[in-house]
Amino acid sequence: MPPQLAPQRPVAVRLGPFHLDLRCGELSRNGQRTRLQDQPLEIVKCLIEQPGELVTRDELRERLWPNGTIVDFEHGVNSALKRLRDALGDNAEHPRFIETVPRRGYRLVVPVEVLQAEPEDGGDSRSSPHAGQAFQPGELLPLSHYR
Repeated sequence: MPPQLAPQRPVAVRLGPFHLDLRCGELSRNGQRTRLQDQPLEIVKCLIEQPGELVTRDELRERLWPNGTIVDFEHGVNSALKRLRDALGDNAEHPRFIETVPRRGYRLVVPVEVLQAEPEDGGDSRSSPHAGQAFQPGELLPLSHYR
């Protein structure tokens, strides 16, 4: 039986022409850097964990506002998605990165390439078996204890 690899956590990914450092939330393209705010960053992390798969509005609600926090969810999630789409140069009518599935959720429609990953236990990230590996929408991406 082959040895079990420690679960990997991406710390840097490529989304089409963008490089995203997940540790600091910095999105860069052609030398231009944009720091994502907390909620847009959490949304993109959730989408990266399930590339090409539907991320439901309920999943986003739990991720952004855990423990039953009372918020105006519709305004909050729409505002966070708009900021994320603005940073990516994307829009809901002609999505190149994030597709809206009406009344259900959102889907990442661009391939995700893990550029750097580190073990869940915080070990050396240079030995990641997934670094530099491209993942296509719909393909399972090993991330933490998720696929």
